[in-house]
Amino acid sequence: LGGNQSDRVCVQSFDRARLLALRWPNSSPPMTNDIFAIALAHVLEMEGGYTDDPHDPGGPTNLGITLATYAAWKRIDLTAETFGALKSDLRALDTAAVTPIYRARYWQLSLAEHLPPALALMHFDASVNHGVGGAARMLQETCGVDIDGEIGPETLAAARSKPLADLIDRYASIREARYRALPHFWRFGRGWLARITKTRAACTRLLSESKVTKPMTSETPSTSEPKWWGNSLAVWGTLITALSTVLPVIGPLFGLSISAETIQQIGEGLITFVQAAGGLIGTLLALYGRARATQPLMRKPISVRL
Repeated sequence: LGGNQSDRVCVQSFDRARLLALRWPNSSPPMTNDIFAIALAHVLEMEGGYTDDPHDPGGPTNLGITLATYAAWKRIDLTAETFGALKSDLRALDTAAVTPIYRARYWQLSLAEHLPPALALMHFDASVNHGVGGAARMLQETCGVDIDGEIGPETLAAARSKPLADLIDRYASIREARYRALPHFWRFGRGWLARITKTRAACTRLLSESKVTKPMTSETPSTSEPKWWGNSLAVWGTLITALSTVLPVIGPLFGLSISAETIQQIGEGLITFVQAAGGLIGTLLALYGRARATQPLMRKPISVRL
């Protein structure tokens, strides 16, 4: 909401990524379009349920959470004695149980919450699948900044200033190249490439949904109340310009002419100066009046008594 702008209030939606911070009133309803919830739903769809593939270096995994990650979250050392109990607990995890893990260990740690929504989804998915450090380097490579694995102001500024569609496509291409370089691509490659395709499509949908319907401009919007043309500087400037430059030429057609004797009495130089000054003043009034115009004109009946 913006107020006190020439006694007008405008209500306009814009991308949440443009905010430095926000605070919701107490007891406010939850946001239905929360980007973390959208990104988490996508990741859970990509990860699927419980798996224990011997070729998977992550080992037992449920809803994308590996056994090692779950043990670290529970602050329990993963040993031969604790392996069985932790694996049983891992298998029983549900969405509610993994949500805080994803938020703390991936969403917040990767700084995805500071990125534009569409790019945040891609980066969050990469952080889950490639690791937070690996995703940070891929994001920096995507943005064309120094690659050090530490996301800072330079990386975030580049992510916010460049075209998002291009960044998403480049990020996806970098992820694909990273997948193809892994030694177990032969086993999981088809699923990984499908994940990139689906993630790119989800980012594109989110990008189209988050676009502003009408960008804000520096021009002052018109008010709905029109004003009389007689109060318009632009109109008066145009009239003065016409009277100064056009009237001496077409005046004789309507019986208005300046005789030679009159010109001699007044002086040709003075007549020329008056015409030039009138044209200049009229032009300046027209330009100034147009620049500051905020209201449409309306016709108003007038009467002239001679």
